[in-house]
Amino acid sequence: MIITLNALKENARELITVFEDRAISSLADLERLAGTRIRCLGDVKFVDVDLSPSQRGTRALTVSYTIPKLEGVPIQLRFNKQLDYTAIIVKARELVRGYDVFARDPYGNIVQYRKLETVDFAETRKELERVRDL
Repeated sequence: MIITLNALKENARELITVFEDRAISSLADLERLAGTRIRCLGDVKFVDVDLSPSQRGTRALTVSYTIPKLEGVPIQLRFNKQLDYTAIIVKARELVRGYDVFARDPYGNIVQYRKLETVDFAETRKELERVRDL
């Protein structure tokens, strides 16, 4: 399914709401949720929190905003404490200012990437708020 910029903004808003509702304000809060799936909108949208392989043999804490029947994963956050960075990956039909293009999905959405040179949750949340407010 095509993800419009407005849909991406709404997805960012919903992910921020999950953080607020679950009182997630730090990376440690997210780490405690590793291996869980949080329901956002009944059985339609989820936030999956997992540890996954990353660069150079390290592991990243991955937060995936997932819409299984429609867009797949329009927003993913990857916190790599060992290499001290956070990758924010978004999908949308349009380009998102400040993000680099690295792929297209089967629907023609542009998969885009922004790297923050920190694993500070507050900085990542600020970036999500920027996407929400585009």
